Amino acid sequence: MNVLIIYSSLSGCTKRIADALYNGLPAGVEKTIVPVKEAPENLDTYDLVALGYWVDKGGPNNEMMKFIEGCSGKKVFVFATLAHPADTEYGCQTILRGCKLVEEAGNEVVGHFVGNGVLSPQVIARFKAMAETDAGNPHAMTPEKALRYEVLKDHPTEAECALASERLNERLRYLEGIAKLQG
Repeated sequence: MNVLIIYSSLSGCTKRIADALYNGLPAGVEKTIVPVKEAPENLDTYDLVALGYWVDKGGPNNEMMKFIEGCSGKKVFVFATLAHPADTEYGCQTILRGCKLVEEAGNEVVGHFVGNGVLSPQVIARFKAMAETDAGNPHAMTPEKALRYEVLKDHPTEAECALASERLNERLRYLEGIAKLQG
């Protein structure tokens, strides 16, 4: 099995999950990890591609979205991080939007993971400024949002990284098992 992990990370959270996926792959798996800016154009030699993004406007950030549009015919594991509780309806919608884009591009989604992340300091500063100039903007900082960002500031945790790795490895074992059954 040859696995390529491609990620886009703004605050380092998605990279942390990508590193956990890479480091958690079992012996014998050929593996490569690259930021989306360095992703190879030809993915033919990879049996599985893991695509990770930071959530922007409810789905993949623009850089990853453009990459997804050009990726087809692959088995894909999708992962994402966001500065919102991952187990909420919104968190679920953000990963499902990414999965839908991957499928619409002509790929097969074999699994996914969404984890908590943090906002970059630049984005937090922008949201604070919005509170003063455009308080009606849904992204403007409020005391509740400030509290959420404070609670999530240490994410993704080791446990989240381990769960993402476990999920990817389960999918790999399943794919290998299916390949053996099909002879």
